[in-house]
Amino acid sequence: MNIDDLKRIVREFNGETLRELLSMNGEQTDQISLPDAETASVKIPRSAFPHRRGYECFCGRTSGGYDSSGSFVDTCLSLPDPMNPGSTCLVAAGAVIDAVTKHSTEDLPVVLAVGINYGQRVCHVPLFDITRMLPRLKQVFSHLATNKCPSKGEKWENDYHLVASNFLPWITNQPWSEFEFNSIEEATLIHCCGHVSPEEYIMDLVSRIQPHIVVFHGANNAVPYIGGCLIRRYLQSNVTTDFEVIFSDNLAPGIAPGISNAIKLGCCNPRNCLPSTDFDE
Repeated sequence: MNIDDLKRIVREFNGETLRELLSMNGEQTDQISLPDAETASVKIPRSAFPHRRGYECFCGRTSGGYDSSGSFVDTCLSLPDPMNPGSTCLVAAGAVIDAVTKHSTEDLPVVLAVGINYGQRVCHVPLFDITRMLPRLKQVFSHLATNKCPSKGEKWENDYHLVASNFLPWITNQPWSEFEFNSIEEATLIHCCGHVSPEEYIMDLVSRIQPHIVVFHGANNAVPYIGGCLIRRYLQSNVTTDFEVIFSDNLAPGIAPGISNAIKLGCCNPRNCLPSTDFDE
């Protein structure tokens, strides 16, 4: 795929999916500046963010002290608003394209990296961003080769487009790992504040950009489970694209201890090697 087509596709995807996300949360999207040609994020005032579907999405209390979806937003998702000192905002990010191929004139394969959420403490995400994921992704391909599990990516060096997207659209005010969510808290945050269906969100992106490889990265969060759900849905859908499926440690730079998990599902076409009849929804 050439970079102009990829940019157009990702830009359209971001505009449509972020509009849907904000509409689901009660926002008037015609009054919000949605991503333009160079932007992959949208910022809204904290005060404008109602609880999903207009009501509290859970009651009770978790071990981290969260007793409502509002406390999640206040604690984890509220960011200082640089345009309004003393105010807070929330920032939702769509898909981004790694800037390394921004000026490429070649048709290149596409790799999609799917994580839990994108960045921390930022109020603007460019459409072309320096993700710094490529060195770790190279380690993933190297680990697979060392274990006699070759991947298409080994042959590409850096000659591919990298698109990054995530199951939770909202940027957190601290790194995900520092919140030390238990599984209930993590699942509840994704349910209360995320997409109606994180799997369908990523499946839609996959159908548009036609990646050669999809890497679900993150070993100690919800990414492997939701990624597995996505693959089961893929097998039961009418999606015609075929792609390698890889699960790995987090590709974000600075996440210890580096890449120790790198596995690939058994063949290039998940439909052939992971029968949906073996799984229950």
